[in-house]
Amino acid sequence: MGMLFQRRHTAGGMDMDVNRFTDLETLFHEALTLPENQRACFLDQQKALDPSSLNILRDLLQQAQLDEVDPLEGRRERGAHLWVGRKIGSFVLRAVLGHGGMGTVFEGARDFPPQLAAIKVIRRSAGIPAAEWRSLVRRFRNEVSILGRLSHPGIAHFFESGMVDWGDGEQPFLAMALIRGTGLLDYASGMRTTGRAAPLDVRGRLKLIADVADAVQHAHQKGIVHRDLKPSNVLVTDDGDAKVLDFGVARILELQGQESTRHTLSGQPVGTLAYMAPEQARGQIADVDTRADVYALGAMLFELLTERPPHELHGLSLAQSLEAICDRTPPRLASLKPEYRGDIDTIVSKALSPRPEQRFASAGELSGDIRRHLNDEPISARPQTTMDHLRRIVRRHRTSVTLSAAALLMLLAVSAVALMESTRARSAEHHWARRLEQITQHVLRDLDTRPGTLALRARMASDARDDTRGLLSRDPNNPRLQSLAANAERQYSNVLHEQGNLLESLSCREEAFRLRCDVAEARGMDVLLRRELAIDMVLIADVHFALGHTTDYRNWLEQSEAMTRAAAEESPSVENLCEHAWSLQRLSAVELHAGNIAMAIEQAERSLHICRAVLIGNPDHASALGCARQSHTYLGVLADWNEDVLASTRNFASALELAERLYQIDPLNRDYIVGLMNAIESLADRMPRHEAQPMYERAYALSSALLANDPHRVDAIEFASNFALRMAHAAMGDGDVETARRLAHEAIVLVERAPKGNAQQLWSAASGFHDAAGLLQQTGTEADALECRAKAAEACGSLLDRVDAPPESLRGCAEMMLQSGRQEDIALAEGLAQRALHASPQETCTLLKTLADAQIASDRVREALVTFERARLLATDENTRAGLAERIDSLTRDIRDAP
Repeated sequence: MGMLFQRRHTAGGMDMDVNRFTDLETLFHEALTLPENQRACFLDQQKALDPSSLNILRDLLQQAQLDEVDPLEGRRERGAHLWVGRKIGSFVLRAVLGHGGMGTVFEGARDFPPQLAAIKVIRRSAGIPAAEWRSLVRRFRNEVSILGRLSHPGIAHFFESGMVDWGDGEQPFLAMALIRGTGLLDYASGMRTTGRAAPLDVRGRLKLIADVADAVQHAHQKGIVHRDLKPSNVLVTDDGDAKVLDFGVARILELQGQESTRHTLSGQPVGTLAYMAPEQARGQIADVDTRADVYALGAMLFELLTERPPHELHGLSLAQSLEAICDRTPPRLASLKPEYRGDIDTIVSKALSPRPEQRFASAGELSGDIRRHLNDEPISARPQTTMDHLRRIVRRHRTSVTLSAAALLMLLAVSAVALMESTRARSAEHHWARRLEQITQHVLRDLDTRPGTLALRARMASDARDDTRGLLSRDPNNPRLQSLAANAERQYSNVLHEQGNLLESLSCREEAFRLRCDVAEARGMDVLLRRELAIDMVLIADVHFALGHTTDYRNWLEQSEAMTRAAAEESPSVENLCEHAWSLQRLSAVELHAGNIAMAIEQAERSLHICRAVLIGNPDHASALGCARQSHTYLGVLADWNEDVLASTRNFASALELAERLYQIDPLNRDYIVGLMNAIESLADRMPRHEAQPMYERAYALSSALLANDPHRVDAIEFASNFALRMAHAAMGDGDVETARRLAHEAIVLVERAPKGNAQQLWSAASGFHDAAGLLQQTGTEADALECRAKAAEACGSLLDRVDAPPESLRGCAEMMLQSGRQEDIALAEGLAQRALHASPQETCTLLKTLADAQIASDRVREALVTFERARLLATDENTRAGLAERIDSLTRDIRDAP
């Protein structure tokens, strides 16, 4: 068939001239884009063609329909040989290496520096007018220059690019290093350039794809997406080195497609169908990012392991092929080859997920999981769980999910318990260890963000911790079991933290960190281990913060930031970048609490910058969205500190927008619900009452639902009481005294119900009682108000006796006690302020002002004068110093004028 054109239309040396051939080629390809029943009409419209050319065009279309190949291929191949010996760029063409739908590949050589190149000349698509073609050429020249940034042993080196005139206008070419090797699939089957070898085993095939993924990750880090990864674009040398070819070619074709779709061409997606991601097959160019290449890598791995592509497209039309790719999920690897059940099946399934956000976020993460499997380490991917099905049901049936969510969560819980019980019955320790990995890394993590699962998680985490400790006691130096035990300790610590058992939670988190350090000592540090150690550090820091250990809190977070920074520098994957962004955001919180406002702003802005960069290519990445939301929140607080109302409101509005996006992704995720409530509260507190009221009502409904699912969770109780009080204030502002009184009493019941076992809980209780007392006094319920003030004072007194009381809680309680005006409360306020004076200079200054106010309320004006002077000396900004100087002058006059 390849010689059809030459055989029928060049007899007797009557070869067509180049221009005539080009005109026919353009018309031929334009006709091919039309449905078959429209082609005859199209031919009738070609009045400018002579009868001979029209007959040739008709024959070509008929033959193409019969043979399903391009009958012009032979003509192009024959014409390409005429260019051998000519110069393109700095290379002289030496031979034709191949010919395809995208153009012709030549072997080229140059003397200085002495190099051989594979030169690809990209044929101009039909139907693009001259003006658009010139625009495309300019874009090509601009965009292809970035290929020079690629420098990786797994990528064919890019030499140069430019334009060449084949007699029909300029066409782009790319010159890359010439690779002598064998195609990926042929190499795996045993073919070599020097003969035959034994086929690769499974480990060899997995390593090949991991090497290819590493090369693709390098390109992604340089901002380059391949878009047409397939086995024929990977050559493997006889030494086993994989080389990825054709970076940039797909982008050239895509540019042509963007121009062509404005005219009569079909705008077919760029790429090779068998390895094409669904979003690419739909022609959604804006949605094609690095995860499309991850899908292609998964498809290549699938074919390497099964000797068939994920989708069987043979014999299907283009429309049917696209439908198969877009609407059908590829078969599970294990369903075709049961021996791949487990990690390999999980890895391939994640890479081939139809939804980009469910794939590996980067080629580096895919490579990392493959190598972890090869090293017999736990992989980060996980098989699809009941929770995944639940999320999809929620997305499809948002209106009815509220009633059925509890039943679905119960189904998940039962399934999880069944998994625990069935696996416990197995005697093989290795098998049991694998099951425990699934429980600690996947099941418990899934349940961790689900409302209503605390009791279930407590039981499962406790059992998993006991079992992993048992396994580790029999083989204490086994890094795999150490890693497993660390995960179990972490999950159990999370439960203890939610229950308010902070000291035991801290002990578990420190044990998890110690175990992971043992793994690092035995195996050496890698990127995944760095990330896990950084998470352990953050979790330890969180407990220190709750316990009021400010110095320890800062130290652990600074170590975590250094660890995440090193991981991101070594492997700047999306996950590593997000972890580093979170570390910076937490350091911003540290600086904020210390009063270092400029440093806090810098850290928050750095964090936000990383998140925005991640979200450009991964717009639905949950961790990046969550970190960006939190960074905007801190920037809003910091703007408040600087009295910049516009910047504060703008940042809180951005935080709410991001929180809404996360909530839409998964409305059953407790963390997303909490984030949404925080964002609503921050913005609503700055809005006019008529705008804030419906926001508070929504947050109250969310907190009530959270509380119904988790009646013993401390944060659920605090959220519900907090929003009840805010709604009560709004009702009072509207003159609705009865509603305000009812909501205040609801809040009191919740505050009384909350545990008060640590300093943070005592501070929350004192604040809740104090706020409710003020509301009840406004409603005229004096007796209840007095009772609430007494309860607030009792909580503040208990806080005074706590060694773990943080300075900001002590200061807050001191200010509350000052407002009551009772002498015993003023004395308590002074004691609280004195206890908090070990804080940072900025905080100490604030505390001294509170202490001075308490001394004035106790008629100890001369003592207050000395205290104000101490505060003035510690003040770090001019406004504070000026304000304190005025207070000092006023007190001095009062003392002088006193009788």
